[in-house]
Amino acid sequence: MNSTFRNTASVMALVILLVVSLYSISDATSNSATFGKYYNWLVFFNAAGLAALLGLIVYNLYKLIVQYRMKAIGSRLTTRLISVFVLLTIIPVSIVYYFSLSFLHRSIDSWFDVGIETALEDSLQLGRSAVDLRKREALNKALMIASEITDIADELMVVYLDEAREQHNANELTLVDHDQSILASSSIDSTVLPTALSLTDVGELGTENHYLNLEESSVYGLAIRIVVLVPSSDVTVPSKTLQALFPFADRLNELTIGVQNAFEQYKELAVLRNPLKTSFTLALSVIWLMSVLSAVWLAFIAARKLVSPISDLVEGTISVAAGDYEKQLRVEGSDELSILLQSFNTMTRKISKSRAIAEQSQLMEAMQKNYLESVMAHINSGVLTIDETGFIKSGNPAACSIFGIESYFFTELYIDDVVREYPMMQGFFETVRRHMQQDSEWQEEVVIFGHSGRKVLRVSGTTLETQSDNRMEQVIVVDDLTELIQAQKDSAWSEMARRLAHEIKNPLTPIQLSAERLQRILSGEVPPDKQIMLDRYTQTIVQQVEAMKSMVNAFSDYARSPAQKLESLNLNQMLEEITILYDEDNTDVAIELDLDISIPEIQGDAVRLRQLVHNLIKNSLESIDQIGWIKMQTRSVRETGRHFAELSIEDSGAGIDDKISESLFEPYVTTKTSGSGLGLAIVKKIVDEHGGVVWVEKSTQGGAKFIVRFPLTSQMKDQTSSNEISEKDARVIS
Repeated sequence: MNSTFRNTASVMALVILLVVSLYSISDATSNSATFGKYYNWLVFFNAAGLAALLGLIVYNLYKLIVQYRMKAIGSRLTTRLISVFVLLTIIPVSIVYYFSLSFLHRSIDSWFDVGIETALEDSLQLGRSAVDLRKREALNKALMIASEITDIADELMVVYLDEAREQHNANELTLVDHDQSILASSSIDSTVLPTALSLTDVGELGTENHYLNLEESSVYGLAIRIVVLVPSSDVTVPSKTLQALFPFADRLNELTIGVQNAFEQYKELAVLRNPLKTSFTLALSVIWLMSVLSAVWLAFIAARKLVSPISDLVEGTISVAAGDYEKQLRVEGSDELSILLQSFNTMTRKISKSRAIAEQSQLMEAMQKNYLESVMAHINSGVLTIDETGFIKSGNPAACSIFGIESYFFTELYIDDVVREYPMMQGFFETVRRHMQQDSEWQEEVVIFGHSGRKVLRVSGTTLETQSDNRMEQVIVVDDLTELIQAQKDSAWSEMARRLAHEIKNPLTPIQLSAERLQRILSGEVPPDKQIMLDRYTQTIVQQVEAMKSMVNAFSDYARSPAQKLESLNLNQMLEEITILYDEDNTDVAIELDLDISIPEIQGDAVRLRQLVHNLIKNSLESIDQIGWIKMQTRSVRETGRHFAELSIEDSGAGIDDKISESLFEPYVTTKTSGSGLGLAIVKKIVDEHGGVVWVEKSTQGGAKFIVRFPLTSQMKDQTSSNEISEKDARVIS
């Protein structure tokens, strides 16, 4: 409001200044005397106005240059507007100035034309000639009356003067004696006393010298006064004088005075001809300069007035672009730009309101997403979202754990990228693609083989009701049934082992006792040849009974789940103690230890874990034909967000046939001609009891490689992270 008031006051002051200046110059130029009198003041007044305008323009121009260099908002538009305004002002004003100046010079030159001056002189001379003619006529009339008075008697003199006055149209006739006494007089106004000029006023008179003059009378107005001598026949008698007053025409007098005044003014102007040109040129130049500077100043004010709301609008849009949706602009006036600013304020209010609603919706969506992610992160089933192009949008941690792959492979990657890194996933994704093209809801069991061995998965898919980008999507749910199936098998085998132990072990003891008793009773009672046969048969019965007892005991061990006695175990130390037992009995097989000394202790049952290692070493020794080697390695492993202690036992034996690798850890699965077939099944059971995982791989050197992983607790993980020793201690025991 203050800025608007200041601008309005400045414009009004400028208009008043221009009007006063123009009026003063116009008034002064119409009167040369006034122009000369106030010339210096007009120059000073206009110079002060020009200096003030020039100062304002220089100040505004400096501010504009600074803003332009600083790339202030609106500075370029202000510059263009001012340039346009100045050009639109200077061009027409300069044209008017040029033609006005030319017209003024021609006009001044026309004032002092030679023909005009001659005409004025002739007019003046003509007026003077007319006055002289009127004077001569009055003088002739006075001389005629004077010549007639000589013969008139004194008593008839008044009558004669009245007649002569009327005849010659005189205002007054007076006969004066030599002593200045009035002898007779006649006047058109009888109430007015006659007047007589003294000899001093008249001067010396003669026959050729007469008194002739124009004078102003309060009674008769402008008149011609004539004094002449009256001729006398007696030279001794002093001469008398006749004083006559003839009227002078008013119109002729006015014309003569007018011509004389005009001629005098012309002479004055003729002297001021060049100074007039200079003064008028200077005045017109001052008006032109003041008009141009005023236009420039008004251009600054108008440009800023126009650009100000545009600059505010630009600042507002920048603020909105920066995220300030509550930006409100100051609105002044009711023009189109003000309506635009009001529309901007309305828009930002609506955007702010919409943004608040959107933020609330996003917050609710984020809360729902966090809730869903929390649920997905804590369920045991793997969940994947896949579209029809094979693009994997998301996957939960359980899916990564089931497949044993890194989490980022299930986030915004295509199926082909995952299969390229993990070929074991080929069969799974082929099943998914097949059902996505045919079924909206489906379920199937899929078998995959990974680092942890064979896995049986139950896979089900459901088409999402809301699709994005017009692409069909399905939610794939994966459940790992491997442990469940294995547990069912273990339960079945355990039940069968208990039944076998119950049904077979009970009659074995009587059979063995009967065979031994029969041998003891018949010994020495039969011929020698029969004795040999008897000993061999009874010995066979006893040996087979012992073998069946060993098998039943093994069944019992497999079926029995003894209570675990968990304690902290140093896996490296346990392996060193176990390998010592095989040093002397297996000289042809070298056992190499590659132990990671930074591996933390694990929680486990020492007896069961020793049995696990013995079974694996025994399995490797039985697979090696005479000379070979066994390599046992430990290391700390972090995979799929979990931390494990890993034990691997690799040998140079015959390896594992691919046909039985899938069911190698099931009871009674073996490639050897001897043994119960429960060694690896017991290994698998011990690993399961400790929450670990076991699988077998082909060795790079042709044998088999069994890998066992035990999960580490939080305390063990801390122990691993604080252990700065990363070197490995390896030694060979032969």
